[in-house]
Amino acid sequence: MTCQKATAAVEDAVRTSAERAGEAWTTGLVVKTSTLDTQKYWNPEDRDRFAADYRFLESAIRSQ
Repeated sequence: MTCQKATAAVEDAVRTSAERAGEAWTTGLVVKTSTLDTQKYWNPEDRDRFAADYRFLESAIRSQ
């Protein structure tokens, strides 16, 4: 099992579920991998694609 095959299997299930619910499917999932100390994208350029999303998520985290 590779990270690419695992992502493809999850993508197929999510796409099928979205289509059954009448939701639009616009694009596939990107591959992300786990290492001992972090997670990272298979294609490092994908991190830049989601920079605005990460900024939003970080702004939504409550500081304690």
